[in-house]
Amino acid sequence: MPAGSAAAGVVVVTCMDARVRVDRFGLGSTQVNVLRNAGGRATDDVIRSLVVAWRMLGVQEFLVVHHTECRMMGTTNEQIRRDLAVSTGVDASAVDFLTFTNLHESVEEDVERIRRSPYLGDAVPTSGYIWHLRAQRLEPVVVDRRARAAAGAGRGRTQSPSSVPSGGIWTRPPGKGTGPGRVGGQGKGALPG
Repeated sequence: MPAGSAAAGVVVVTCMDARVRVDRFGLGSTQVNVLRNAGGRATDDVIRSLVVAWRMLGVQEFLVVHHTECRMMGTTNEQIRRDLAVSTGVDASAVDFLTFTNLHESVEEDVERIRRSPYLGDAVPTSGYIWHLRAQRLEPVVVDRRARAAAGAGRGRTQSPSSVPSGGIWTRPPGKGTGPGRVGGQGKGALPG
């Protein structure tokens, strides 16, 4: 961590779907950094960004949040590959788009992938949740016993967007335009924004 810098709170890894409102997660005044990609998956580039957040920004906790009605759950690798072949003529058979069929399992997989990363060594508490779009609430799936921010997540859903400061990873501030939509990167398994 850079000398003299304060701990930067948490990183939330979530879907690029603008309906996922991180400002409603009940994280209070915790400093929140947001990484978004299709499905909110723990891709190689997300792992890279988590390492940087931990070692250079002093982030002390990670939250993985997938959501109901996710379009990555309603498709398959083969459907996306076929669509690309028809629309662009490109063979995408080597690309894993990280589609999934079970929300709980996808959250567990991504939390486990982060925890098992040799670059992180399970040094940072990592928890996983499902954001229920209609109810606007978080459902815990995997809660790290060391977590602090995760313990309060889901409370205070009515917070205003300004009550949770952004770590600057939004493409535009919450509440303006079409909302946040930053893609976590172009590494294997990530979709371009």
